[in-house]
Amino acid sequence: MLSLHQSSACGVITFSGRQDNLAVREAAIVAPGFHVLMVAMAMLSIMLTVPKEAKAQA
Repeated sequence: MLSLHQSSACGVITFSGRQDNLAVREAAIVAPGFHVLMVAMAMLSIMLTVPKEAKAQA
């Protein structure tokens, strides 16, 4: 379905099948990576801004 094309840097990923929906197919490859990046940034932001729980003083 998709393969790496080694002869040119311009079209690194080549698709077989219909060619009228290439933009959608390429976006479907990039989107999961973007979501992982956003989740990592959210976790980092939470870890840096939410204070650690202090021990209760008796």
